Amino acid sequence: MTEFEELEKAGWERTVDDYYAACRPVTHRLIVPLLDAARVSAGSRVLDVGTGPGDVAAEAAERGAEVIGLDFARAMINLAVRLHPDLPFVIADAVSPPFEDRSFDAVVGNFTFHHIADQQRALVSWRHLLRDGGCLALTVWDDPSACRMLGLFVDAVAAAGIRPADGPFGAPAMATGDESYRALLHAAGFHPTSVTTIGFTIRPVNVDALWTSVLAATVRTASTITRESLGVQQRIRDAFDGLTSDYLTEDGLVVPVSVKLIAGRAA
Repeated sequence: MTEFEELEKAGWERTVDDYYAACRPVTHRLIVPLLDAARVSAGSRVLDVGTGPGDVAAEAAERGAEVIGLDFARAMINLAVRLHPDLPFVIADAVSPPFEDRSFDAVVGNFTFHHIADQQRALVSWRHLLRDGGCLALTVWDDPSACRMLGLFVDAVAAAGIRPADGPFGAPAMATGDESYRALLHAAGFHPTSVTTIGFTIRPVNVDALWTSVLAATVRTASTITRESLGVQQRIRDAFDGLTSDYLTEDGLVVPVSVKLIAGRAA
């Protein structure tokens, strides 16, 4: 296991409850468009990679699909089982799922892809799992300039003079460009059907709530900041406070979120 994979695994074993509380208002909004992009309907056999709390799997089951949720973090699977006790969940590696080739009509991943170091290998593996014409749909964070929920942290770290690339950060945590995703899909044996942008806003209670919730609910963003000395962390926080002033309105803090929805069809 690489240093990046160890960081991710350890992080998602310990941040379960904080992640669900902080990120569900975002992740839940992407479930319907994600499943629509994968053409999930009654009778579909679906693999939900990086299932986390299992909410995507549960919505797929509501549509009448036969679904399996997969995650490498035992704590996440325990949460999914607790929330959705009637659904099947397995602990396994998303890059090499333990299923036979051509056994699924759809593979979906809600904010999973950017947590995988070898993205090309994962796409090839998922292509093998799909029947011809089967669908893949993935959501990833958009560029930091558009997704300010996380981009504020990226910019605050940069303003404090920190280089996040010095850490074991693996694959890009946010979008690298629509054409790059299309190229990845094509190289793995998919017809790229669409790369679309979904935008909305969140309304944290205040700046401190946004700071605290994101640090508690993320792995790489939190690691980038908390690995620094307390003095450097304070510099980052000061920069963050200054940046968030652009998003303070008469109605409180309003922060833009932007997500890329990537879809492909097995060639």
